[in-house]
Order: sequence, then C-alpha cells, then structure tokens
Amino acid sequence: MKFNKNLLLLLIFLIFHYNCEKDKRKPNAAEKKRKNLSENVISDSINTPPGADDFTVNVINSKDGLISNNIKQIMFENESILLLSEKGITRIHKKTGRINYVFIDNNANFTYGKIINKTLFIIDKMGFYKFSGNKLILLCKLDNIIPEIIGKGKSVYFLTSNAALHQLQTESTNATLVKSYSNITFDHVFQDGKNILLSSGNILYDLNIKTLNLTNIISIPDENINYAIKDENKFYFGSRSLYEFNEKTRITTKIISIASNDFLTYLYKEGDDLYIGKNKGISLVDIKPDQNRGLLKQKDILKEFAVKDSFINYITRDENIIWISTKNNGVIKYIE
Repeated sequence: MKFNKNLLLLLIFLIFHYNCEKDKRKPNAAEKKRKNLSENVISDSINTPPGADDFTVNVINSKDGLISNNIKQIMFENESILLLSEKGITRIHKKTGRINYVFIDNNANFTYGKIINKTLFIIDKMGFYKFSGNKLILLCKLDNIIPEIIGKGKSVYFLTSNAALHQLQTESTNATLVKSYSNITFDHVFQDGKNILLSSGNILYDLNIKTLNLTNIISIPDENINYAIKDENKFYFGSRSLYEFNEKTRITTKIISIASNDFLTYLYKEGDDLYIGKNKGISLVDIKPDQNRGLLKQKDILKEFAVKDSFINYITRDENIIWISTKNNGVIKYIE
C-alpha cells in the first residue's frame, strides 16, 4: 500500500497540535491552588448540630479552603462575610457557603481590619492600608499601630502604642498626626459603638473623639486590662477577672474570676448576656443584677464543637448567628 506523503505530514501535524492544546488546558499547581481558594464550596456535614439552618457548617477552617486558621476579623458586606487572616482576605457567601479568593500576600502580617463608609481599612505590623480595586494601598508607614480602627463620619482614626493619634479622610491617601498623649503607653484600643476606650496597663481611659480629650475612668490592682466595653453607664473590663464599673455610683464589682491559666481576650454584650472570649474558649454569662450574681456560672458554648481550647480573636452577630473567629481553629458559627 502506498501512502500519500502530504496526507501523512498533515496527520502528524494534527496529532501534535491536539496534544499541545490538551496540555494548555491542564492547570498547573498554582492554578489548582487558586481554583481551590476561589471556588471551594464548604461541605454541609461538618459539626452540624440539630436545628441548624440551610448554611449548616459550624466550624470553617483551612481544610475547607480558608487561607489560614488564624482569623483576625469578621466583617459583613452585602450577602458575603469577609474574613481577615494574617496573610489575606477570604469571602464566604452567606447562603451558599461558597469560598472566594480575594487577596493573598504571604509576606503580610495583618492584625486588624474594618469596613468604614464601604471601604476596607487594614492594619499590619508595618503600616495602615486601604483595600480598593483588589489592591492594597499603603496610606501610612508606621510601626506599633494598635489593632483597632476608629470610624467617625468621613474620618478614620488609629493610634500607635506611644499614644499618637492619627486621622485620615476615607477618600484620602494621607494620614495626619492630630494628637499625642504624653507619658502614656497604650496597650489596647476598643471601639464599642460611639464609645472609644483605651487601656494602659491596669488603667482604663475614655477617649472623646470630638474634643480628643482623654479621661481616666478607673484602675484595677494587680491586673492589666485586656479588653473593655461600655453599655450605657456601665463599663465591663478585665483580664484574669471580669469587672463591672458603674459610672453613676462609681462602684466597681467583680463579676467572675476567669479559670486558672486563662485570660480574657474579647467581650461581646447583648442585653443581659455577655460573651467572654478567652485564650481557651468562650463562655456565656448572664450579668443580670440580682442577689445571686456572685454565684454566676460560665456556660461553655463551644463544648459541642470540640474546639473549646480555641484562642478567641473576635465575636460578632449577623441575624440569629454568633460568628466567632479564632487563632487556631478558623471560624465558628454558633446558632443559638
């Protein structure tokens, strides 16, 4: 049998071209990784208690596609939840549970983020940024920025540990030093609604962002203040213990002692319920004033999830769900 030389060459060319196009369609390792980050859908069978709603996952971590198990902040944006880790931002769709890649920087060390006037601002170890157009824009290069961003109107404020208060407009790219508080070193800043509280060792301060005046509220002996919130005329704060300070009566009450070797990391209050985030889990305490108040017991709300030793970074609510971010176990969705 005789072969047509031209037909044979054409056949060889077509086979070679097909194999090349086939190889092009194969994703490389980096593309596979990005696809996993951008298109992962959370399984609906992870730690699901009876009565959970249609988004049934209650523990979400790196196994499900998160960038990291150390989630610094939880923020809400329309139908999505934004999770800030030390290396980037992940978005979860509230109803479908789909995880979408937003931003990853392996050289970053993010410590805090907050959405103010529809703009996401971020703090890391080296400066203050805003995230716009899928890009991280450096607004101010400073060391030792305390992980809290204060929003007021169209202005954003942040403090450094050496008590320097900076301000910028949400549309601006330049931060301005507006106030320095002498002879003070701040450890923590807490914005609870309109209230801005600061701690320096065992002293709690109240900052009036209009006048920039700083008021010494109270100090507690032998214990630094890790976290503080204000509800009407009462302050709740502490570290190894939880205290209440009544601004009207000027009376300080020790509500509970935190378990041995544990310390307070975050507080979230609703009515008479106070959620106490700790370095080893989270407790729910009823702080209703009555004769049995000194006998209050802490309820470990994470016991059912087998993550009771999680270091709690942040607590917030969205509708009927309490969202809890941790240092070592990703995000926990607690349905009351």
